[in-house]
Amino acid sequence: MPYFRNLELTRKCNTMKPISINSILFLALFTVSASAQNIKFEHLNTQEGLSQSNVNCIFQDSRGFIWVGTRYGLNRYDGYKFIVYNNDPNNSLSISDDFVADVTEDMNGDLWIATKNGLNKFNRKTGIFKRYLHNENDANTLSGNVLNKLAFDKDGNLWIATQLSGMDCLNIKQGHFQHFFHSDNDTNSLSDNRVRTVFIDSQNKIWIGTFAGGLNCYNKKSKVFQKFFNRNSRTHRMIGLNIPVIFEDNDNKLWVGTQDDGLFLLDAKLKSFYSFKAFTKAKEARGATIFSIGDDNKGNLWIGTENEGLIIMDKRTKKITHYLHDGADKYSINGNSIYSICRDNLNNMWLGIFSAGISLYKISTSNFVHYRHTSSPSSLSNNFVLDIFEDSKKNVWIATDGGGVNVKTPASDTFIHLVQGAKVNQGLSGNYDLVVREMKNGNIWIGTWGGGITIFNPVSKTYSYLKNNPKNANSISSNNIFAITQTRDGKVWIGTANAGLNCYDEKTKQITRYSHSDYNPASISSNFILSLLEDNNGNLWIGTYDNGLSYFDRSIGTFSHYLSDGAGQSISNNSITDIFKDSKGNLWVSTFYGLNKLDILTNHLKIYTADSGLPGNIIYAVREDNQGRLWISTNKGISAYNPLSEQFKNFSTENGLQEDEFKPHSALKSVNGHLYFGGINGFNEFDPATIDERVRFSPIVISGFSISNQSVDSGNDRPRSLLPNDFSEIKSVTLTYKQTFISCEFAALDFVTAGKKKYAYILEGFDKDWNYVGSRNSAFYTNIPPGHYQFKIKYQNSYGNWSPVYSKFEVTIVPPFWLTWWFKTLAALIITAAIYCVIKFRTNADKKQKIKLERQVQAKTWEVIAQKDALEIQQREINRKNKSLEDLLVEKDNLIVEKEWLLREIHHRVKNNLQVIMSLLNIQSSYLEDEETLSALSESKHRIFAISLIHEKLYQSNNVSRVNVKPYIHELVSYLSDSFNINHTVTFDMDLMSFELDATEAVPVGLILNEAITNAIKYAFPNGRNGVIKICVEKTFVGNVSLIIQDDGIGLSESSKYKTVSLGFALMKGLAKQLGGDIKIENGKGVRILVEFVTNTI
Repeated sequence: MPYFRNLELTRKCNTMKPISINSILFLALFTVSASAQNIKFEHLNTQEGLSQSNVNCIFQDSRGFIWVGTRYGLNRYDGYKFIVYNNDPNNSLSISDDFVADVTEDMNGDLWIATKNGLNKFNRKTGIFKRYLHNENDANTLSGNVLNKLAFDKDGNLWIATQLSGMDCLNIKQGHFQHFFHSDNDTNSLSDNRVRTVFIDSQNKIWIGTFAGGLNCYNKKSKVFQKFFNRNSRTHRMIGLNIPVIFEDNDNKLWVGTQDDGLFLLDAKLKSFYSFKAFTKAKEARGATIFSIGDDNKGNLWIGTENEGLIIMDKRTKKITHYLHDGADKYSINGNSIYSICRDNLNNMWLGIFSAGISLYKISTSNFVHYRHTSSPSSLSNNFVLDIFEDSKKNVWIATDGGGVNVKTPASDTFIHLVQGAKVNQGLSGNYDLVVREMKNGNIWIGTWGGGITIFNPVSKTYSYLKNNPKNANSISSNNIFAITQTRDGKVWIGTANAGLNCYDEKTKQITRYSHSDYNPASISSNFILSLLEDNNGNLWIGTYDNGLSYFDRSIGTFSHYLSDGAGQSISNNSITDIFKDSKGNLWVSTFYGLNKLDILTNHLKIYTADSGLPGNIIYAVREDNQGRLWISTNKGISAYNPLSEQFKNFSTENGLQEDEFKPHSALKSVNGHLYFGGINGFNEFDPATIDERVRFSPIVISGFSISNQSVDSGNDRPRSLLPNDFSEIKSVTLTYKQTFISCEFAALDFVTAGKKKYAYILEGFDKDWNYVGSRNSAFYTNIPPGHYQFKIKYQNSYGNWSPVYSKFEVTIVPPFWLTWWFKTLAALIITAAIYCVIKFRTNADKKQKIKLERQVQAKTWEVIAQKDALEIQQREINRKNKSLEDLLVEKDNLIVEKEWLLREIHHRVKNNLQVIMSLLNIQSSYLEDEETLSALSESKHRIFAISLIHEKLYQSNNVSRVNVKPYIHELVSYLSDSFNINHTVTFDMDLMSFELDATEAVPVGLILNEAITNAIKYAFPNGRNGVIKICVEKTFVGNVSLIIQDDGIGLSESSKYKTVSLGFALMKGLAKQLGGDIKIENGKGVRILVEFVTNTI
């Protein structure tokens, strides 16, 4: 690692004097620190839109934009995106070359760009580059096109360092170039034509650094170049002749960085140099190359070197800190050759790095020191920090998840590592360490995962262990230790994972175990212990992982519990990550959902969540600072709670936190008042009293504009009157009535990470209130009516404060010509005149029309009278014919009634005749003994009854031509059931739809039912067997009728299948055919007969 030390002190020019004692002491006071990585850098490179990774220069303009010169173009950065300006060989208004060496700004806000092919002036309003190039035939041009550096003096003149052609001065107002060259014959001339840099100090002096001629100072009055040289007192070699950079600090001291000869400080009073030479790790006698110098807001000097990284010199304490690229640390600088250093108006530090883009140090991260693992062997061993503790000697102990325990002594920023030993009693029992505590005897107890407890004696450097022994009840109950505390009586309480609570008495070496019992409500609530706390009465509070908070009253040996009820009446969650007692005696209980404040005296509980102002709902730890504020680590950063104002102040990675996610009970307040919080990427240390919460705001600029989803940018062909080329110049926008769908992008130029700041906007005259859109940096509007509006934007910075001043611009939507005032006035006049003319014309026309109408009315009157007489004659004839029709209708109705009575009589007589036939068959049956004949007569009677019943229904119904099938089937089934005297051995299951059939359809349906039911009763249930006959009749919407008769009898045997050609089955088939339908007979578990036909009845 390079370090600085005094080489020599010489007078200006070639006069040499001995080094003074004061000078030696001054330089000796500069001490060297080890390479440190506590400050954090963010990185911008080609992945973020930078045009090229070789950054030559960085500059912030008066509007707040960052301009970056690379070897491939000029870049403008607004915190969200880069806009790149490249040379276009076909466009003379583009930048003259892509190699940008330097950028500066004049008093009018125009940018001046030095390239390897001329000078450029960029007018941001027009987006046009004006080129200044060397012309050997014109003395009033650049002396050379290869430029290195630009600087404006207080008179507004631009000084230009050229690579080979001396130095130029451009009077911008007059457009006149003045050239300065080296002349061997003029000792007052420039020492070298190869000018590497030019700098204007606070006294408006012109300082020039050359490639081989050392440092020059130009006196405007005498027009003389004064030279400053240094010689090595031992070798007499001229040193510091190649000067890449000159810088004036806030103490008005001039620093000079050289190629290979390190850093020089010019004492203006003594007109002497103090020389600092940097040595490499190999102690080679070769000085460092200084490419860039800057200072931060505290006055520290930032020195960018070639291949030696960044050096920060604290001029007050004389301490030097070295920062190098570290591949193991994503927050280290991106490279070790730093070509440019720029401090912006918020005191952020921008580093331009060779082949590595930009490294950005944000001043907002300076409040929280971040310790993390790097490639340095003395850095934190592991980034998962599970516990932090300070011992009686002010050493800070850090337990890590896999890296053992780290010890930070009070005077050091490095760490001593305690890890698991290769042999017993030679180290920790495990590297996965969950808790560290110091006992009253000075021993350090370390709880591990899987290794029990390590007891370390810092004096003798010896180790002993407590571990679980399943065969020994006097051992700790588990080797997984989450919590350790020593109460005032000297006993050590140990919280385990899934094995309850242990109490260790160091005097007796006895261990008492406490575990949860489902049968004992006075036992501890859970065996998984996360946190322990002793109160003022010596009683113990136990935070569990899964079953709330337990209070152990040691005087009676019982536990009481605080459990979440889900209704907000008890603790907010049952996972207790940390318990803390504040200076007023309140308990603060951290949980996986919310923070709980418990007043032990009143048992009053108050819950705080994200809705209360916390950044997140998972709470990991709470500690109180010396001002009475409570600092709370969460899953979304750290919050500072002021109990007096009851306000939360939230901090995130933007403020320097290790990450937004922290770890349970990994927190510490040290003796000196500093707070420590551990998380997933190391830990933070900070002094709450020095937290800089000053509200800083940057301007908000418009960075993009779209009309009808078409981006209006410098690459588009657009009217120059519509918008300026640089959107940050927008003061007003005028749009046509067709351009009412607009959107714009905006950016607060504080360069806070995009997701860490919020925006709000309003279009006054259109919006009723502010639109709060979170981190989205764009606004959209559609269908804006014509009118005048004002668009305002504000933003919330990383400290949670809203900007008091709004960025704004006017928006005018021009109405169509037919909505303008002059058009409306002209239209009103034209309409009024037209109405008058129309009224006048209509009045005259009405008079003429009236006369004409009177004559026509008189003629029409006589015509109407004649027509009236003819119509009266026609009406009398119509009345006579209507009377004849009415008589015919009455006669028709009488005939219909007579027809209905006649049909009823016919149906009645047919029914009676059928009854007579049935009676005759009954009489005939009484004289017969042959069973077959009697059966035939019985079947005939049933058929006749089925037909008779239909005729009975016909003459009894209102409609003599149709029969309702549902009641008809019910009566038919009832008749057949009685006829066969089945005595309930056979039952009927009927699913009948109510609808009507024509008589010609009803008779076949009735006969089919008769045959099917008769066969089922006679043959399906032999020997008095019980059974069910199902009858289903339904009709679809389109007129299809489905009739199903199914029994669960014995079915048709092979020997009886011939019966399917009997009279009954033949009759059913014929009847189905008569209906125009189909019949299917299926034999399975019983017989199923399906008849389907289409009815003509509507």
